[in-house]
Amino acid sequence: MLTRSLLRLLLAAVLLLALAAESLGHRDWMQNCSNCHCHWNSGKKSADCKGKKLTKIPQDMSNEMQVVDFSQNQIPELRREEFQVAGLQNLHKIYLRNCTIQEVNRDAFKGLPILIELDLSSNHIKHLHPSTFAGVEKLRIVNINNNEIEVLESGLFVNLPFLSRVEFNNNRLKQVQLNVFGGPLTSISLEQNQLTHLNKETFANLPKLTYLSLQGNAWNCSCDLQEFRDFAIARRLFTPPTDCREPPQLRGKLWSEVPSENFACRPRILGSVRSFVEANHDNITLPCRIVGTPRPNVTWIYNKRQLNPSPNDQHLRILNSVGEQVNGQQPPVQVLTSELRIYGVRNSDKGAYICVADNRGGKAEAEFQLLVNGDYLGAAAASDGLAGISGAIGASTSDPQTSIILVICVIATTFLVLLICAVLILFWYCRRVKTYQKDNTMMSGDGLISCKLDKTHNGSMLEGSVIMEMQKSLLNEVNPVEKPPRRTDIESVDGGDDGHEIKKTLLDETAYGKLFKWQEG
Repeated sequence: MLTRSLLRLLLAAVLLLALAAESLGHRDWMQNCSNCHCHWNSGKKSADCKGKKLTKIPQDMSNEMQVVDFSQNQIPELRREEFQVAGLQNLHKIYLRNCTIQEVNRDAFKGLPILIELDLSSNHIKHLHPSTFAGVEKLRIVNINNNEIEVLESGLFVNLPFLSRVEFNNNRLKQVQLNVFGGPLTSISLEQNQLTHLNKETFANLPKLTYLSLQGNAWNCSCDLQEFRDFAIARRLFTPPTDCREPPQLRGKLWSEVPSENFACRPRILGSVRSFVEANHDNITLPCRIVGTPRPNVTWIYNKRQLNPSPNDQHLRILNSVGEQVNGQQPPVQVLTSELRIYGVRNSDKGAYICVADNRGGKAEAEFQLLVNGDYLGAAAASDGLAGISGAIGASTSDPQTSIILVICVIATTFLVLLICAVLILFWYCRRVKTYQKDNTMMSGDGLISCKLDKTHNGSMLEGSVIMEMQKSLLNEVNPVEKPPRRTDIESVDGGDDGHEIKKTLLDETAYGKLFKWQEG
């Protein structure tokens, strides 16, 4: 009996110690919470730090914390290993909504092996390094909505075996590179961005993908989008309303409403769209190289009539062939080559030959001016307007430098002509102004001549007096009313005596009479 009693007492003591330890541990993580509010939430130790004016991740929180919400703070960047340095290696969920984050270090989430959810929405993030999530192997949900990211780089979400949902809505996405996603992703949302096209290879290695939201983008429903559109509809990943922004004839139409063959690219001529070819009664080939999806139809026009040479035609023949053109790392492009061959060129063959390529996306043309024995004037006459004349002038050479020199010469000549015209106009204007000033100087407001006499030259003074008296006599003949004689003040240089004598002379009646008689004579 005693043994049983001792065992019961010992068991009770152990239970009390366990409860005390649990209570002490509970108080420890609740107290080590910085200035946040710590509590249990859905069975997880959580810290609510919303709107606490934080500028960085707190360093004094319990390492037992599992969920932290740092939303609505002023944290401009997430630095290298910031959570690991803060002792928060056991975090399951991190919420950093509306924290003005601009930079995320490539190792910001390093040391978080059991992180399963990350929310960085409503910030100012412009770029994510491809290794940002490397090592966060338990990551399942990533929300980066409402940021400023333009490119998702290859390798960003690879080697994450539990990743299931990614959201990049309302960013500035213009490009999603080929190997961005991997693993068991089931949901991707790329709504309200600036995407114009996507490659099916970006999503081809996601067998569990069941939801792909793409609405609100600037989709260009051309041949560049055709393959991905067909893939999305075949995999039932299309989610309306995903519609076309371009081309204009398809704007506003849903992908499912537009047949695949209407996702076309306007044909494009490779090389010059206008060239001159000289022949000397020999055989000649006019090559027209075109790219376009779907494959365009090609016709040749001469003198506004379509050329349809028969298989037995010994003078004209049209040969079409298809090849591939490799452009670096991009997939090879099919090139359609149409050749118009003329055997035994005659003078009557000269003129404009037009290669016309058209498909559902539009039409493109290339013009060949055939010159026979250097007949450049004939080429100019066959051309349309000024463009044909300028083309004929440049027909004597295929060197682009010559065309550049010709353009420079034309511009220089035009400038020189304008400069000469400006100089002539300026010269004419100066002559007019000079003549106008001379007229105003000779005649005063009352019709008398205004002049200043230098007293050092008495002859000049007398001549001025005579001229003024002649003007007065002319006025008397027109207006017989006699007016008192005007006094003319002469500027004096040597003194007042000479001026006084001159005034007396001007007012002397005898002198006036002599002058009047001299005028009648």
